[in-house]
Amino acid sequence: MIIWRGWGILAFIYTLVGLAIGAAIGNAASTDNDSTLMFMGLGGIVGAAGGFAHGWYLNVISPRKKAEAWEAAERPRLQQVAQSGQLVYRNTQPTSAAEADQMIESIIADGRGQFKRAGYHSVFWVPMQWISIVFALICVGILFLGF
Repeated sequence: MIIWRGWGILAFIYTLVGLAIGAAIGNAASTDNDSTLMFMGLGGIVGAAGGFAHGWYLNVISPRKKAEAWEAAERPRLQQVAQSGQLVYRNTQPTSAAEADQMIESIIADGRGQFKRAGYHSVFWVPMQWISIVFALICVGILFLGF
């Protein structure tokens, strides 16, 4: 039973599609089973590379972009609230401008942490990009069976 979260299953699907395309090319190019295995391995590696790239985007780049966009919108709003004297964080109101800046930085850090947890796509509790490396190593083994 495969357990995945989010779009993590795509790492497995990319590798399977790469293996299938490699097998089709290997069968079309030659009737030798060893060359078919070699093409399957190459196709699987390419598919796993696609899974790694997509996983990196979903788990690292996209949450980082969302956090930066949120911070760009939230920081001016928090500074305006602090200047009006209405900033309250964890039931504490700042007594100085320096303390208000420190509270704003804490709020921003907490918000960024929420975005890191939001973009988690995995297979067997391993992030999609890292499980793709495992799939690529399996395909390297298939590739060497073809030599």
